[in-house]
Amino acid sequence: MKIAFISSNYPRDFLGGAEIVIAKEIKYMKKMGHDVIFIGKSIKGNKFDCFEDSELGRVYLIPTLNIKPTNNKINNILYIIKSVIDPVSLKYLENIFKKERPDIIHFHYLRDISFFAIKIAKRYSRNIFYTSHEYSLVCPKGGLLKSNGSECIKPHIMCLFWNMLIKRIMRSVNILAVSKYMLNILLKNNIDKNKVALLYNGVDNNIKINEENRLKYLRSKTILFVGRLERNKGCEILIKAFNSMKFYDSRLIIIGDGSQKENLKKMAMGNERIVFRGYIKHKKLIKYYDISSIVVVPSISPESFNLVVVEAFSRGLPVVASNIGALKELIEDGKNGYLFEPGNYIELKNKLEKILCDFSLLTNICYENIKKAANFSWERHSIELEKIYKRLLSQ
Repeated sequence: MKIAFISSNYPRDFLGGAEIVIAKEIKYMKKMGHDVIFIGKSIKGNKFDCFEDSELGRVYLIPTLNIKPTNNKINNILYIIKSVIDPVSLKYLENIFKKERPDIIHFHYLRDISFFAIKIAKRYSRNIFYTSHEYSLVCPKGGLLKSNGSECIKPHIMCLFWNMLIKRIMRSVNILAVSKYMLNILLKNNIDKNKVALLYNGVDNNIKINEENRLKYLRSKTILFVGRLERNKGCEILIKAFNSMKFYDSRLIIIGDGSQKENLKKMAMGNERIVFRGYIKHKKLIKYYDISSIVVVPSISPESFNLVVVEAFSRGLPVVASNIGALKELIEDGKNGYLFEPGNYIELKNKLEKILCDFSLLTNICYENIKKAANFSWERHSIELEKIYKRLLSQ
């Protein structure tokens, strides 16, 4: 089969959760003998480019309308319109589909290319897939968040209009939800239940763990945060909790970058045990997982999945996370980690102190999570994805 993977970001230019998933799916689909191409937006001069990538196969990078989300209300309305229809990108997409004639067209993240790309795709293939990594199918901003950063419970009238429009575009498209939480969100918003399937993201769990070092660093009281430094990721909650902890031999490593970086550094000022490492390439993260005792995911907005959680599992690390979104689906409170009320830094502090002072608890969770990570392997993910493709092709 020839499979076209399409997403806003080329994994070599930007590597977030969705881009990691795309790169892995391409790798394993190629290994299974499929012909694969990737289409994404161009960021270098906004010009068309086509080339061969040793890992991702044939790559097309296409120009898009140069409108980005900002703090300007009018600009953000224009960006939402562009998210629906971008005439610049659509022209290039049509030419690529006409040339390549893929059997399957699989979309991942479309806000910067536009959802009308799906309408174009339907002209060239009946087998259209969309992986729902975030909430763009039901929320024009894609985050289920209000402007103040809190979770949006009651949709605005504009959101209802968006939902109706996207539902029409997505008609007959096969949607893959990355968690049961995401699946339920889609079904609650009237997405056709016969067109939605659950497919968890994966993790590299074939890298051997040095058991002696793992047990050594479980005792180190090193807390790790990995993620974008944005308000919805809740890193300030973790800093507040850490600053109030009784363990003065502990340390906090913060990996990531974002608009809140300077504010977070001011919060941490005077505490030499808080270390900011900035952006670290994904391949190098394993080093930081392996020298840590615990990973914290303090999100204040609902996560649709969280690769950091399953990556921590694969390295035998306990996870303490907010009791929100799909995080409560991945973590069984008290068994393979702990959950706390989103935004409650006192409860987070108490959970961290409880787990860090109990080495037998740390050890039990370590082995529990290594076993749990086996359920999230990329091999298993890719085999299931291929089964879904073939089942629909045979219909």
